[in-house]
Amino acid sequence: MTAYFGEPWDSELCDSGLHVATPLGTQCANCDLPVQMGDQGVLISGYDGTGVITTAWHLDCHLRSIMGCPAHIRGEGTCADGHGGAVSAPRTPEEKRAEALQVWDLLHAR
Repeated sequence: MTAYFGEPWDSELCDSGLHVATPLGTQCANCDLPVQMGDQGVLISGYDGTGVITTAWHLDCHLRSIMGCPAHIRGEGTCADGHGGAVSAPRTPEEKRAEALQVWDLLHAR
């Protein structure tokens, strides 16, 4: 099951999906920073080998996990398929979050 939290955005998920309360304080599965009031995102349920787990993702962090890093989007870096890749991986939660926000900005600028 996938649900969304925060202000709805232009998405099929928001049009017909389950809107839930923002999981304040829950760590984002990508950046490890806590979800805060005003954040948008998704809750994704899956099986981890022992049972069902649900993870919270900031909306931009989830987009980053699908689209790749900024260097990949710009066609830079060293991906094996020649389409770009990470020049250096972000290390801290703040760097991961900043990278996700950069991906969001790059895609919305197109």
